[in-house]
Amino acid sequence: MVKQSILKIIKNCIEREQVHVTNVTIESSLVDDLFFDSLSFIRLLIEIEDHFSIEIESIDYKNIKKVSDLIEAVEKYI
Repeated sequence: MVKQSILKIIKNCIEREQVHVTNVTIESSLVDDLFFDSLSFIRLLIEIEDHFSIEIESIDYKNIKKVSDLIEAVEKYI
């Protein structure tokens, strides 16, 4: 459930940013594969935090490089 929700939120963010990405997997790099910059990354985190009613500590932000890292971070807080 968490994985599917996060993948859906990521896909929505990509569409909103109008970035051309054909495939999103848990091994996708947020920067290299999905083209998230610092602002879009923060927007993604806010959307995920709102969706799950959590607050991810800023210290954990630097450890989030791939979709799988993001899933792990969310699971830590729910």
